[in-house]
Amino acid sequence: MGLQTTPVSRVRLAQLLAYVAGHRTLYVTRARGWFWQKPWPAPVLLLTTFATEIVGTVFAAESWLMAPIGWGPALLIWGYALAWLLINDLVKVMAARLIRKACSLTELPGPRARTLANARVSAWCM
Repeated sequence: MGLQTTPVSRVRLAQLLAYVAGHRTLYVTRARGWFWQKPWPAPVLLLTTFATEIVGTVFAAESWLMAPIGWGPALLIWGYALAWLLINDLVKVMAARLIRKACSLTELPGPRARTLANARVSAWCM
């Protein structure tokens, strides 16, 4: 079985993945904790990203200018992007915990005794 694709439909799938997954990256990187915790994204960010994702999905599934990919593959891309949103957020939270733990174990000298290495560590620990 599998998904039957043509070169044109693969381009449309990649474009749709860039629309949907690219916006999800904004949600992951904008907050220190989980993406669903406060502070929540501004309404204008939610509106603009969701609107462009919907428009991109409609163009990919029902395209007027290129061969359409259909709604099944379009929904598959949405599911794939949402799954990776959760995975990326998990990796971010776990990495932040490791960094905070490392920072709590590291004693930095006073401001007069700072070296370049200590400045780099303190930048991570902020």
